Amino acid sequence: MIGVLDNDLIFNDPVKYANRFVRVNPNDPYSKLDYVSTPTENLGNLSAAGLDTSFSWRLPRSRLGNFTINLDGTYTSKFVQQVEAGGVYYSRLSQWNNGLQPVVRWKHSLGLNWSLGNWSALLAQNYVSGYTDYKATHSVKPYSNWNLSSTYLWQKKLSVTAGVKNLFDQEPPFSNQNKFFQKGFDPILADPVGRAFFLKASYKL
Repeated sequence: MIGVLDNDLIFNDPVKYANRFVRVNPNDPYSKLDYVSTPTENLGNLSAAGLDTSFSWRLPRSRLGNFTINLDGTYTSKFVQQVEAGGVYYSRLSQWNNGLQPVVRWKHSLGLNWSLGNWSALLAQNYVSGYTDYKATHSVKPYSNWNLSSTYLWQKKLSVTAGVKNLFDQEPPFSNQNKFFQKGFDPILADPVGRAFFLKASYKL
């Protein structure tokens, strides 16, 4: 793993990482702190295990149209990582650990597709399971949002799509993490944007 050493690790063990603290006067250990050195470096290894799944089921055709259900999911059973070369392995599975962001145990994208003549539609869900928060006294709840869109295709050239993202105006679950400038939620695993409508068109020459 290539990256930079977490600042919290450095400040929590200033003796071990004394060489990271660069003073205004390098010859005076008590002079004012100039900066903390966090160069890009080898942060050790990680080991992960899990299962990716993909499922598609097409229902029998009917006068109501064609229906297809798709599911793409990832189940993670193990995710351990070092924070420095030669260091201890920390589990990131469903938890913050030693400054390392959580890897959720389960996440999926579920879609219901429909088509009839020149019309088609998609109802989709994105889901991530819950996990132990940065401050372990709190648990982040599972998060999911739904998107809905419909498309009309004219003469196989012009397509017009209208839809709604975050159909139910779902807010991201609260998180007490302080690793990102966005506060109150995890910007990697959840989307803070509320319900949004969109319209787009495309034309094939």
